[in-house]
Amino acid sequence: KQHSFSVSDLLVCAAYTGKYTYPLCFSCQRVGVDLWLENPYAIKHSGGLERGKSDRQDARKIAAYARRYEDKVRLFVLPEKAISSLRELVSEQELYIVDKKKYQGQLPMKKALWIRRITDRRVHA
Repeated sequence: KQHSFSVSDLLVCAAYTGKYTYPLCFSCQRVGVDLWLENPYAIKHSGGLERGKSDRQDARKIAAYARRYEDKVRLFVLPEKAISSLRELVSEQELYIVDKKKYQGQLPMKKALWIRRITDRRVHA
């Protein structure tokens, strides 16, 4: 079936999922399609209670949300390169902080194990 519309007539609405959304952002920018990223919470709670969950149901819910609230569209604009780099660095820093806390939690157990091994060696020596 042939449709008579141009790329400028299109609007893609998607739930913002952090860094996983960026491939969609780059693709829309590359082909010139407007993109509206919305808070997933707002989309989820915009309709009534739904049973089950699937990608198809999610897509329909997002499409219904976009039609219902099209007067509230806020187009997404990719941040400048410097801002993107800073966001990536902050994200990486957060991962390091989580790792640091994880390893700090393991230190007391490791220390107790080392003390036990040293004590056992002295007793058996």
